[in-house]
Amino acid sequence: MNTTAQRHEHLLLFLLAEFPYTEAFPKTEIAPTRGVREYLRFAVEAERAGFDAVFAVDFLGLKRNSQEMYDDGPFRGHRFEPLSRLSAIAAVTNRIGLIGTMATEFVPSYTLARQLTSLDALSGGRAGWNMVTAFRGEENFGQQLRRPETRYERAQEHVDIDVALWKSWRDGWAREHEGRLVFDFDRIHDLHHHGEHFDVEQALDLAPSPQRIPLLMQAGASESGLAFAARNAEVIYAATQTLEESRQYRADLDARLVAEGRHPNDARVLPGARIVLGTDDADAAARLAEIQARLDLGQAREGILREVAGLDLDGLDLDDAIPLDRFPDAAALRAGERRTSRAVIYREWVEQGRFPTLGALLRHYATTFGHTLIVGGPDTVADELEHWFTTGAADGFVLHRLNGWDLFIDEVMPRLRARGVLPPPPTDDELAGEPIPLRERLRSQLPPRHR
Repeated sequence: MNTTAQRHEHLLLFLLAEFPYTEAFPKTEIAPTRGVREYLRFAVEAERAGFDAVFAVDFLGLKRNSQEMYDDGPFRGHRFEPLSRLSAIAAVTNRIGLIGTMATEFVPSYTLARQLTSLDALSGGRAGWNMVTAFRGEENFGQQLRRPETRYERAQEHVDIDVALWKSWRDGWAREHEGRLVFDFDRIHDLHHHGEHFDVEQALDLAPSPQRIPLLMQAGASESGLAFAARNAEVIYAATQTLEESRQYRADLDARLVAEGRHPNDARVLPGARIVLGTDDADAAARLAEIQARLDLGQAREGILREVAGLDLDGLDLDDAIPLDRFPDAAALRAGERRTSRAVIYREWVEQGRFPTLGALLRHYATTFGHTLIVGGPDTVADELEHWFTTGAADGFVLHRLNGWDLFIDEVMPRLRARGVLPPPPTDDELAGEPIPLRERLRSQLPPRHR
């Protein structure tokens, strides 16, 4: 039996500042208005190509020489916050999902529930929330960053409140009376929530949106993050470097889902992927070399030192090997205060001997930031994506910093469709028709996984 034809792979467009036109515009082009036009252009093209969603990433706070500033793309410093970006995209699209990152540390639950209800209503049920706790930016909110365990405890209370707010308007909340629509306030229930982190008294002040509860996505990989994902998430954005790592991640998540009383099919795993695409494998390798030649390894060095607390690179030149003892041990990294899972990944790179010198490590770090790297022509890239999918390593991918945008749409996606891995692209009638709620679309398009 051909299991590939029985389920479809989901490709999510990871909407980053430099995606996907870094090479297309002059390095001096940084006007915010140009950025708006290009974001909308990306979304329309992605919708027509058959992508399932745009994913608006977000990092709070100004970080000079940070990883978001490595590329000289047209949107440097002009990424826009997620809800504004997604609302603009909602106005020019009719089908593609709209997933935004919002941090439970800094956005009150009542505010977040109102904002996502509004986006879901404005888009016809296409909203999703990438649930993060935040690992920086606390200095702009007058607070200290809590430890990861406490951040996730707060996040769980946050999500519980959000769901309660989205459900606070029960079915039958409105009825017709003498030609007018009137509310039945007996069907609208206040929360009276007084918890450890939040106090929310009333019901939501907005009527339910088409999905009522936006699609819930999660992107943490620490022990606390995985437990949170197993309890709440429907889509999980994973940082896995290899196919085998992703299979192990999937197996671990399945066990956690079952322990939470859920089914393994209740959550989809989408690893992040940086694809360097060329007309053939040799052209792709040349493009990767060109990309890495432009990297500022000094900024990369500063970036990895920020991400890995306690990493000691003093006295090491780019051609030097990195002694493993320059990293804290894995247990110490996992006990860190900020984004611990990526720090562990970078240590494992050195422990496994994947990068013999500091320069090689920094080049890969600044190219992938902990995600898998796929380099090749259309056949090679399609083969790799299909292999991850058919072997159970991924239910799809979050694509980011993709070069060769037109090649991907014109050459890679048709190959995947011909193999039964992707569904057909939407027709003009479907693009112009009534919006399909994002959760319903994902569920109907992706039947339960087959072992």
